[in-house]
Amino acid sequence: MADSSSHPELPNWARGLAGSTALVTGAGRGLGRVGIRVNAIAPTFVDTPLTRPFFDDPEFAGFVGGMIPAGRLGRVEEIGAAVVYLASPASGIATGISLKLDGGWTAH
Repeated sequence: MADSSSHPELPNWARGLAGSTALVTGAGRGLGRVGIRVNAIAPTFVDTPLTRPFFDDPEFAGFVGGMIPAGRLGRVEEIGAAVVYLASPASGIATGISLKLDGGWTAH
């Protein structure tokens, strides 16, 4: 994985991810005992009008592109499908998880 000098916001992002993962895991463990499921979705960059301007920067686009083995950004409909799954009976046993929709980013 890149060091913090290659992308100055990476340490902040990593701390945020660790905190949200701990929250979901802990809440899932505690609330699962009373039938409440707690899960999260952890996407990579998703292609939206708000994210597109960031990819005008060749350095940023290259960094992100090099981190996603799938070779593309996520799509809004993919995130929506994950929400539907987690809200459905099909995921009834899932609690305390962060569903990674990152195109392989965390495989690095």
